[in-house]
Amino acid sequence: MILSTIPRRARLARRRAQAGFTLIELMVAMVVSAIVVLGVYAFSTIQQSTAGLHERNVRVQQALEGAMWTMAQDVRSAGLGFGRLCSELRVYDAAGGRLINPGAVAAPAQAYLDQVTNEAYWVLRDGLQAHWNSSVGASMVGTLNRSSDPNSVADSFDVILAEAAYTDSYGVFELSAVVDPADGYLVVEGSGMLDNNDPNHVAQVQQLFPPGSFFLLSRTPAAATNPMRPDFQGQCPLLQVTGDVVAEPGNVRQWRIPISGAVSGFDGDVATLLDTSLDVPDWGPAQDAQPGASIIPLGRLRWSRYEIDYTYPAVPYLVRYDIIGYVEGVDPNGLGGTDYPHCQAGQCTAAQLHLPGSANPPAAVAVGPMIEDMQVAVGCDGWTAANVGNASPPLPVPDPGFEDNGPAVGATAGQPNLQVDENPSGNQRDSDEWIGNARNELRAPDCVYHGTAERDPAGWVGVEGDQNPPPSFRMSPQMIRITLVGSSETAETAGGLATLQLLAVEDRAPINSPVGVRQRFTLTEVFSPRNLRWRDPAVP
Repeated sequence: MILSTIPRRARLARRRAQAGFTLIELMVAMVVSAIVVLGVYAFSTIQQSTAGLHERNVRVQQALEGAMWTMAQDVRSAGLGFGRLCSELRVYDAAGGRLINPGAVAAPAQAYLDQVTNEAYWVLRDGLQAHWNSSVGASMVGTLNRSSDPNSVADSFDVILAEAAYTDSYGVFELSAVVDPADGYLVVEGSGMLDNNDPNHVAQVQQLFPPGSFFLLSRTPAAATNPMRPDFQGQCPLLQVTGDVVAEPGNVRQWRIPISGAVSGFDGDVATLLDTSLDVPDWGPAQDAQPGASIIPLGRLRWSRYEIDYTYPAVPYLVRYDIIGYVEGVDPNGLGGTDYPHCQAGQCTAAQLHLPGSANPPAAVAVGPMIEDMQVAVGCDGWTAANVGNASPPLPVPDPGFEDNGPAVGATAGQPNLQVDENPSGNQRDSDEWIGNARNELRAPDCVYHGTAERDPAGWVGVEGDQNPPPSFRMSPQMIRITLVGSSETAETAGGLATLQLLAVEDRAPINSPVGVRQRFTLTEVFSPRNLRWRDPAVP
């Protein structure tokens, strides 16, 4: 009997082993599995969220750094090719039939003003012009949805630069004869080492003046004249090459540079461009546009404006407008009968003038997305009547009220300095060596926010106001500080670092952002373009 039960027990054991998990065991397994899966999911979600936030922040930082890098390339080259040679560029606007540089008119009230900023084009004198307004209201977008609008609390700036490769060509060529506007060309004389009968020399000169490039007529500094002094410089007419340079018959050292008004608006009225009847200190018949004037090749000159486009306020873009730049389908092309480094024969283009508000305004080129704000401050060195005599040659004595008074407090209180810096000034931030950095700025003791005023300062006050009265001697900006504020395109929940308000920067008070609640990043850089310095380099 006992023996007969063994197989039966074995069979029952085998059946239980084949029966699988019980319901309780299955439920326990499911609970454990759910806990594990939920843990893994939670960890994965946290990681994805963290990665998403990191990626978003990286995009914002890349947008800021990329935008600043792009602007920095231009700012560092501001004034390149003319900043140390000319009191300002004389530029002819064919569409308007006028000269647009401030020094081209007898009275400030006659000067052409930008249709957006409502300012004269002092960038043609300095190579750099910041548009700031420390007394506007509380609107980022203004009335024109752009930061160059005077009603916007955001800022913009203009910059002009040429090609660095051309700046060593100063003095190689001189104007050989008085320019006859009817000729469509001017005759220049070069070095005795150049022979226009030599095909190789012809090719070399052609490469220096390719079609579509620009050049200047510059007053040649007299002997023993410091070329860094703007009161000894003259206005430089800006002309554009419209074809291939050819040899001038009868003189192996002379060349013809084509300047056809039928092709380029810059050459549209050479008689007006070279008219010296105004006879003012930096433009007159005795020294300007006369035989012997230096021919300065500039290459592909560009005049750009950087500003923020608020067309879609929730998606602001930092953009660049090329006021002198090539617009396909509008500007001349098909120039040149030989090959050049930047264009083949018959394919050279000629960038033209596209003034804001004109029939052919400049087109926007995107630089950086989600740049909510740009603030610009300009630094100018100062001096006092007591120390100008230490310079060689002596600097002009500053006008009363425009001296550098030194810091208000500290170990050097009341001691003027000769470097652009932000000394402690107590509550007088509006009286330091920066302009555009204080609310309701009443004066700038070291420099002025608008141009030369080398003549008729009272007249310029009448045009641009007396908030910052101009001295009789214009000193160019020597430093520029640019601050960008950026955020992501993704909406965020208020709290922590995410806020609706843009914190105060430079002369802009705290203000609500049109973008909405965001976590924001700020990037600031200071630039010192050496091309802008009118000062004697011996002065610290």
